[in-house]
Amino acid sequence: MNRKTAIIIVICLIGFISMRVYIALNVPGGGSENEQTSLNFPLGLPSVFTGTLPCASCPGIDTHLLVDSTGFREVNRYIGEEDGLFATYGTWETSADSLFLNSDGGSYKTYLMENDTLRMLDQNGNKIEGDLEENYLLTYSDMENQIRKRHEELRQRGFKFIAAGNEPFWSVRVTDKDYVIYETPQTRKSGELDQRTFDTSSTELNALFGSGETLELDINDEFCQDSMSGFLFTHTVTLQFEGDEQRGCGRFLNEVLSAKTTETE
Repeated sequence: MNRKTAIIIVICLIGFISMRVYIALNVPGGGSENEQTSLNFPLGLPSVFTGTLPCASCPGIDTHLLVDSTGFREVNRYIGEEDGLFATYGTWETSADSLFLNSDGGSYKTYLMENDTLRMLDQNGNKIEGDLEENYLLTYSDMENQIRKRHEELRQRGFKFIAAGNEPFWSVRVTDKDYVIYETPQTRKSGELDQRTFDTSSTELNALFGSGETLELDINDEFCQDSMSGFLFTHTVTLQFEGDEQRGCGRFLNEVLSAKTTETE
């Protein structure tokens, strides 16, 4: 091999490697058009922020903002108002120290990123001033983010649905192979689903255990906040087991925010 040929090969290799590095850094999810990269979000993904924002017609708006690789979900509960729960879904982008939320093809909200807090800005992108200006803050929720990491570990281990309740404590977990595990502090039961299909569209779960007991779980597509951790689940559930009825919260671990429908007032 002469020197000229060797130089050409080296140049080609450098170009190929540079292209692979560019793709790795700029195409999130290996080229998925629906994913947003954590490189643009300073606290990593997913990130959850919570707080109570001012409200003109109520004591405040409990706000729960989740930002992940599929988009954002902001849940607002107007304190003291019946049917005062609203959820908005969409995409996000960052520029300098600002977080822009977009929904239904247009601008929804803008937040200023200040370390581990988000400051809500007005419609013109300016800070809101006045007596309540320090109330327009959402704070990074470390507990909820740790719980989400735990849920992601369960998903990677092959679980697709979880549900749980408090006082008395109980939990239900369903694997990708439709194996059901029911646990309380006193007992652990395992068996198989007694139904044809179980996925994100399911409104019930029926399981049959080897010892002969049956378990039923009604699943409703409405937000449910855990009474102890404050974690916001996507579903409320009602458990029926051996004549005992308990209520709790549930979540499909493969939920995709962008598949949800935006709800507004």
